Amino acid sequence: AAFAGAPFFAGAAFLAVAFLAGAAFLATVFLAMAFLATGFFATGFLATVFLATAFLGAEGGRFLLPGWSPGPFFWFVVVVTQVAGIALLLWMAERITEYGIGNGTSLIIFAGIVVEWLPQILRTIGLIRTGEVNLVAFLFFLAFIVLAFAGMAAVQQAERRIPVQYARKVVGRRVYGGQATYIPIKLNAAGVIPIIFAAAILQIPIFLAAPFQDNPVLQGIANFFNPTRPSGLFIEVLLVILFTYVYTAVQFDPKRIAESLREYGGFIPGIRPGEPTVKFLEHIVSRLTLWGALFLGLVTLLPQIIQNLTGIHSIAFSGIGLLIVVGVALDTLRQVESQLMLRSYEGFLSRGRLRGRNR
Repeated sequence: AAFAGAPFFAGAAFLAVAFLAGAAFLATVFLAMAFLATGFFATGFLATVFLATAFLGAEGGRFLLPGWSPGPFFWFVVVVTQVAGIALLLWMAERITEYGIGNGTSLIIFAGIVVEWLPQILRTIGLIRTGEVNLVAFLFFLAFIVLAFAGMAAVQQAERRIPVQYARKVVGRRVYGGQATYIPIKLNAAGVIPIIFAAAILQIPIFLAAPFQDNPVLQGIANFFNPTRPSGLFIEVLLVILFTYVYTAVQFDPKRIAESLREYGGFIPGIRPGEPTVKFLEHIVSRLTLWGALFLGLVTLLPQIIQNLTGIHSIAFSGIGLLIVVGVALDTLRQVESQLMLRSYEGFLSRGRLRGRNR
């Protein structure tokens, strides 16, 4: 019995080691991208090599078009075309950011997501006519998307404003300071980064097991981590919550904020400067991060549940896609609003709750 179970444990050990190595590799790549401007091209090169060898060239080229076969020439073509495409998109994004409104990279991603919706909706309507999709389920699906947009917009703009008071300083006949302001802390400070990290890590065992289609043990482990299955979806939600805490801890430094307040004579009313301010900020951020992590977990979980309940899989519906669309739309509206008000207009919207508008 022990000898019969040896292949299973060997396969599990192999995938566990590969999983940890892939996670370390992804962490290294993301850190390199944060510090090196050429990280985009280096990451694109590594990603295309992995795409050509582990995915497109798997199973003897079963996924390739006729006339193509795995080999050095195929890898060279994939790497050159992908890296050239990345360079072109980065150049276009820089031009949009420089001469347009909004972040160029975000707008390109936004356009790539939105442009697919109309053909998919039309395709779904065709399925309704043939009776393959239920009309009531489709209307429920659309209603859920509208509610998801509204909820995400509300959460993306939700923030906790911590009041800050600056002490007055009298120098000669002039009085400096004495102003009241606030520190805005967003409910979802991590954005879509935790979902991207979790989805990327879950794809590692799936890609590694792709060339071994005849091994039932490796395929079973790959199916276990598949996000379309309950086990993989549960693991993805846990990773999203974990990465939300990690990314928020990296981005928000209470000690630095407390030192900056004390240096410029600022303080939080009712809280002593120094270590008490640090503990107060940590307490506030930990509570907000909990709700932000639960929100991102729901963003990851609910689309899969809704698709399974309605049976509509012809529309590419994902939480990360909706979150990116909502975030980019709100950011672009804020910039349009600020540009209009800078030129003495009343603003883009006569009524609304866009954060950043002077009230």
